[in-house]
Amino acid sequence: MVKQMHCYICGSTTKPVQTHILSYAPLQYITVCHSCHKYLHGKQPKLLRIFQDHQPIIMGKGQFGRYNQKFVILPKKNPPDITLEKLQKHVENLQKRFPDKNFVLKKKKIGAQTYYVLTKKRYDKHGNLQKDTIPIWFDLEHGEYLIEEKTLQKQPKLANYVIMVTLGSLGISQSQYAGE
Repeated sequence: MVKQMHCYICGSTTKPVQTHILSYAPLQYITVCHSCHKYLHGKQPKLLRIFQDHQPIIMGKGQFGRYNQKFVILPKKNPPDITLEKLQKHVENLQKRFPDKNFVLKKKKIGAQTYYVLTKKRYDKHGNLQKDTIPIWFDLEHGEYLIEEKTLQKQPKLANYVIMVTLGSLGISQSQYAGE
């Protein structure tokens, strides 16, 4: 009978399992799953909480393009609870409305924390899968919505627009006019 190994950090029994040295004196080894291995080595994305760590702002034009306008995306006072079923239903709706956009909902685990990531898959001209475009992370346990810091640095306008549309369609946020 093969002994099943578990992750020292999250307790997962998924393979592959990586071995790490916990201390050198005395020599102690721990086993961790693939996602915790990435977490230990800082390869996981730095996530920012939307509305706490990052305030989305949309700049646009009004009155037939004559005036600059600024809109701040704010959380609603009593937003609905987001459940896995609601997210799955939202993604199914997006897939029906936009079948060529490849919307998906992924489950990702970082350490002991589970996230659900709403994103689209993108392919190059040869059909090779590229990196996800503007993923929105949902922490259903704590009711938080997150975005990768690197995404905000590379494409701030598009990221803020995706936040506005995604969280607005889920009934979580609203936009408020903030002047010119």
